[in-house]
Amino acid sequence: MTHITTDDEESTIATLAFNLGVEDAEILSGEELCSQSLFLVFLNGVILGAVQNANEFILKFFLFFFFFLLE
Repeated sequence: MTHITTDDEESTIATLAFNLGVEDAEILSGEELCSQSLFLVFLNGVILGAVQNANEFILKFFLFFFFFLLE
């Protein structure tokens, strides 16, 4: 499970997450959401979607914010 908590605008964070590979929870079935091979992504406590490779998603997300905040 990946949980993102932020004070920033949620739509911006959600768009970034979807661009980084999160599959929208609204298009996934219950069986897919409960799959052992998917990792759920939450934004401020609300399920956003799922990713297959959580480590890759977290690394990309972290690097984006690390470099974005340094500029």
